[in-house]
Amino acid sequence: MGNIFSKDIGGIIGLNIENIDFIQGATNTPNSISFNTDKSINTVFHGHSNRFKYDFYGIHKGTEDRLTFVGNPQKKILADFIDCRINSSTWGKKYQTDFYPDLSKLLVIPQGIAHTFDGLEDIYTINTFRNFLPDPNEWIQGIDEWKLSSDTINLSRSFLDSEIPKLKCNVLEASDVFYKITSSSFEANLDGIILEYPFTIRFNFDDNTTKLVKFKKKQSETAITPKFLEIENFKGIGWRRRIIITSGVDTDSGYTVFTGPNSVRFFNHGEKCEIIESGEENISLSKWVTFFGDKSKNIKVAVKTTNGWQTIFVNPNPSIDLVIPPDTEYRIENFQECFIVIKSV
Repeated sequence: MGNIFSKDIGGIIGLNIENIDFIQGATNTPNSISFNTDKSINTVFHGHSNRFKYDFYGIHKGTEDRLTFVGNPQKKILADFIDCRINSSTWGKKYQTDFYPDLSKLLVIPQGIAHTFDGLEDIYTINTFRNFLPDPNEWIQGIDEWKLSSDTINLSRSFLDSEIPKLKCNVLEASDVFYKITSSSFEANLDGIILEYPFTIRFNFDDNTTKLVKFKKKQSETAITPKFLEIENFKGIGWRRRIIITSGVDTDSGYTVFTGPNSVRFFNHGEKCEIIESGEENISLSKWVTFFGDKSKNIKVAVKTTNGWQTIFVNPNPSIDLVIPPDTEYRIENFQECFIVIKSV
């Protein structure tokens, strides 16, 4: 956990901004942050053409969001928060603010705080979330029906004060075993499938009972896309399919999961003629490189093969990774306004 930069922002207890360590890039190399963890990491992309605005607040009962925003440092993002925790002394408190992308800052949103954002087009969000579990006895007996797969509750932006939920949030932090199991389950159940992001609301029935109802539509099958497709004349180098969940509006917005265990490095939004070289990483391991950005961009990747340096041109696409085998030198150029993630495996 990083040092607290700003504590209880807006007067909401636990809503913090933390400083995080980042790697200062050398000349013509972007700054970056890296993680070595058994946990999965979500990366959210928000499209490029239209102003991106969530229509609803999102609230989690068992997930603490830990968000780093990547993009043009001059791009203003608007944020709204509401404390919905029944046991919080600041329950019902609202706060609105604005901020700018900063690789060295982490926004911590505890479970039970409703949040929504505006102006996220061309912005990428890294979520190094933490999960929390219900009371074991209540969970086993079915008194608490919490499920990780439906942990997002949506609240209309036009809510009335009388509609602010009073949530009893999970407080037991999940173990490393839990993260390993959920990572394995995610890959096993969703491999080759693109889903729309689930929408969950609470229904109140006439008999005074309430139920959470989740709507999730399978968007398309990608089983026809091989798990690995080698690029012609590039032995061992090719494309690996990746799981993405779209927003339902278009495939330019959604999120993808870097499932644990992770040794992964996130390179800052390219703003000028910068270069990422293999010297930045341990080349004894394979690299899975994910390119985020406008699909019209043309990123240059040079790799050193037995035939010398050869070039691959890449259009950003979060549903595939470029696989670079061990002991292969590479250089990435022309990624202005794009965001690059490199996972060592």
